[in-house]
Amino acid sequence: MIKNVVKLLSPKVDIIFKLLFGDERSIEILVDFLKAVLNLPDDEFEEVTIVDPHLLREYDGDKLGILDVKVKTRTKKVIDIEIQLKIMPYFVERIVFYQSKMVTEQIGAGNDFSKIRRVINIIITDENIIGEYDGSEGKYHHRILPCDVDTGYQFTDIKEINILELKKLPKADDGSNLWAWMKFLNAESKEELDMLVAERPKTKIGKAVARLEELSQDERARMLFESRQMLEWDIRLAKEAARNEGWNEGRNEGWNEGRNEGWNEGWNEGRNEGRNEGRNEGWNEGRNEGRNEGRNEGISEGRNSQAIEIALRLLSMGMSVNDITAVTGLPCEEIENISNSM
Repeated sequence: MIKNVVKLLSPKVDIIFKLLFGDERSIEILVDFLKAVLNLPDDEFEEVTIVDPHLLREYDGDKLGILDVKVKTRTKKVIDIEIQLKIMPYFVERIVFYQSKMVTEQIGAGNDFSKIRRVINIIITDENIIGEYDGSEGKYHHRILPCDVDTGYQFTDIKEINILELKKLPKADDGSNLWAWMKFLNAESKEELDMLVAERPKTKIGKAVARLEELSQDERARMLFESRQMLEWDIRLAKEAARNEGWNEGRNEGWNEGRNEGWNEGWNEGRNEGRNEGRNEGWNEGRNEGRNEGRNEGISEGRNSQAIEIALRLLSMGMSVNDITAVTGLPCEEIENISNSM
């Protein structure tokens, strides 16, 4: 009897990544990945706690919750891992904000700064964030710490950001376990994964592949995967519709206004040089200027209107104000006002 072959779900999709690395039953997979990324002693991972092991929050309609993986180590270091295939506006600012929050939430009312433990962010992205610079060729892992830009002196290690850029991963194996884990995330076929497992028998990638196969055959996991994709498609289509609507309305309105204004300006200027010549020149100049101005205004108005619609939908799905700001570009204050009026 031939067994049905189920297409493997992509571990690059945030919800599958969370199911794979944020499950307490698969803690050894998470630890092996963290050891490959971070410059920490192995004994730091002897006690690892997933802060929020739950995939979903209690929202009506079983909506998706926050999909990062937050971990505490033996000495209470806080590690936050998130995968972002598409970079949203103000993405870097959001990383800085979240990391600052990870620091401040450790301090109680007594402002006991001695309680602050190191916070580490791991950002996995399918788009390039770090630009090219001397010595960056082939560099897909960037470890960022506060330091003196002139001397390189490291001021503190309290805050650390690790950027993993999947697109920069070289095809040739560099021998590191981090390369193997990123290859796992990038793999597009079962054959690639099987080859990777054979090449890295001492890692937990084999167990990660086995877990991914289980998830791919799990009806609940596939439903969540498809729901996440539909949400992303809806947001993308809504943005595209807003852009097109704003452009068309702005073009038509701007063309009409520009034609009238241009004709008048052209008539006045051309009266001295000749009525026909001046009218044509002024009409053309006014039309072009009016079209551009009207189009830009229309695009802006269209985008803002659609952004509000998207915000309403995401609020009803339980998404946080900060995440909605990252998706729509609307200020937090405006989203909070929308939420209060619902």
